[in-house]
Amino acid sequence: HNQGHAFIDFKDQNVRIYPDLCMAAFIDTDGYRIENKSGLVFPGLETTPTFNSPESAKGERKTLTQQQHDDFVLALVLFQILNFGIHPFQGIPSTTNKSLNFDIDDNIINQNYPYGARKHALMLPKQESVHESWPSKHRLSSSRLF
Repeated sequence: HNQGHAFIDFKDQNVRIYPDLCMAAFIDTDGYRIENKSGLVFPGLETTPTFNSPESAKGERKTLTQQQHDDFVLALVLFQILNFGIHPFQGIPSTTNKSLNFDIDDNIINQNYPYGARKHALMLPKQESVHESWPSKHRLSSSRLF
């Protein structure tokens, strides 16, 4: 990241944890954004559905940066690790709106995030979620992270 590079195809399947070595490693790394010293950018175009930043989900992959994409997807993966594999943009319809589209990439684009400190009007968290047991300072609203 300090060199202007970003790991665009970041997803849980591309991370391996080696507890005996206290190490995490990226594998199957074929989606990098590379920037050379003169500022020329070679975009990473390979992404995975449901592991997209809003910009990537909208198809704006040629301009993805670390800030826009890697940080967002890292937050997705950490949320899943801490919440038994539940995707942060996966929920159930509220009683007021049973027709909400539950496509995860659409929910990312539209910021339909049901796990925030403020309740989402159209979506409820999955019942299996443990997010409400987290300290309140870790329960972000959609405007702060997602």
